[in-house]
Amino acid sequence: MELPSSGVWWIHGAGQRAVTVDSILHSVDASLVLGERDRFAARLCIDEAITNACEHAGVSPERPIEIELHVASPRWALRVRDAGPGHTRDGEAGGALDEGGRGLRFIAGYCERVVVSEGGRTITLWGRAEER
Repeated sequence: MELPSSGVWWIHGAGQRAVTVDSILHSVDASLVLGERDRFAARLCIDEAITNACEHAGVSPERPIEIELHVASPRWALRVRDAGPGHTRDGEAGGALDEGGRGLRFIAGYCERVVVSEGGRTITLWGRAEER
């Protein structure tokens, strides 16, 4: 990712998801001063990406989820990587990936760009805050 690193989080159990989403959103908001619309979109995308990883990867202390945030005004990028079985549909949302579940289509509707890689074990989201 071309933006500077702003933080890394690890989830070792599904119970950590909500606190982690709040912490990441706080970091994005502190760096970019998100407006109401951008905060809503960022929260939805971040929450959906992390929830998908928790549900489909079987998160546990032995199989944690790594979340990496990068922020450089006016952009943010988030990479969610899990140790689950993945799938074979790598690529950019908007193409063949849309044949799967609704989560990627949902995220792609709010983000500038969404890319799935590493056999479906990594999703990278790019978002933008409107300039005030």
